[in-house]
Amino acid sequence: MSLTNRFAIDTTASERSRSGTILQLTAITLTISLSVMGLVIETGRLMARSREVQTAADSAAMVAAEMLNHQATTTTARTTAINFASTYNGVTPGSVLVNLPPTSGSFANQSGFAEARVTYSLDTPLGRLLNASTHTPLHARAVAGPKATAWNDVLLALDPQSVPGLSATGSGQLRLEGDCATNSNGGGFDETGQTVSGLPGYGAEVSLAGTLLAHQVRVTGGVNAPGNFAGL
Repeated sequence: MSLTNRFAIDTTASERSRSGTILQLTAITLTISLSVMGLVIETGRLMARSREVQTAADSAAMVAAEMLNHQATTTTARTTAINFASTYNGVTPGSVLVNLPPTSGSFANQSGFAEARVTYSLDTPLGRLLNASTHTPLHARAVAGPKATAWNDVLLALDPQSVPGLSATGSGQLRLEGDCATNSNGGGFDETGQTVSGLPGYGAEVSLAGTLLAHQVRVTGGVNAPGNFAGL
């Protein structure tokens, strides 16, 4: 006597269901991964551009104050500062406001001081994809002016496109009885050893066997070896 198998398992529907689930999970994972990647890229662009906008404000304020220190008129100082920032820092002249003297802060209405404000609208493609704001406003402010000191020597390197803005070679010690200020878009490291992004090269560099000493060392950008820069 033979037995006939009256039961059959339909595996096709189960496989289709499993395949559909895998496709859904893959789509969700891919969407999340792309969103995270986009967020990382946008954050990096925001940080880099924020630094550039602040650099533009710093350079405009320093140029204006330096012009005033050399007896330039306020009109000449303002125009020179705006042109400098727009030429070397990638901002439009209309986005730079120079107040002579400053209108707010600790040095408001003090003759000889310059205040620079820079605004920039950063395009954010990720916001467009998320139906959010497509532009992020960036603002920066800087004030510069004379400072009474017991020393006269001052080293200024203001061209942000110069990489390095300051370079000292050799194995000796460069001692400056004054302040040292460098404004460069070069990268490197800050005083805590953290990486500073920027153009290839360093904002300021001193050979590993040398040392730069000044009453104040201010570097916009990064340096090659933080330990080689020190205050007196």
